[in-house]
Amino acid sequence: MVGAFLHHRSLQKAAYRAADVLEMVGLLQRAKDRAGALTLGERRRLEVARALAMQPQIVLLDEVMAGLNQTEVQEIIDMVHRLNAGGVTFLVIEHNLKVVRAFSERVIVMNRGRLLKQGTADEVLSNPDVIEAYIGKRHT
Repeated sequence: MVGAFLHHRSLQKAAYRAADVLEMVGLLQRAKDRAGALTLGERRRLEVARALAMQPQIVLLDEVMAGLNQTEVQEIIDMVHRLNAGGVTFLVIEHNLKVVRAFSERVIVMNRGRLLKQGTADEVLSNPDVIEAYIGKRHT
């Protein structure tokens, strides 16, 4: 609810907004549970809900998939697709190539603080310079 107070002064309106975003991320049934009781995947969805409560124009996801199992990764991918279709824009920093391919319209790869390559996921991830920088020369 804290994030909802950015746009809603009343406790009731903030509570409604909090319930809405919990539903958006699939956590409404866990609304009464403490954050520490949630699984890692659920806590990641809660982090997204906290951001959404503030009604941002863009949400930054920084390595949100780290430590998640494949089922949880897919749940987050599905959630991001659903939210994006509803008008939420995401900027994603991610090393998981499955995730990069799953929902990237445009990929930018940086190496040592400099732009290495940008384009579609297929263009960027098949680029020899990107492969060398992130996988190693012996794999090129």
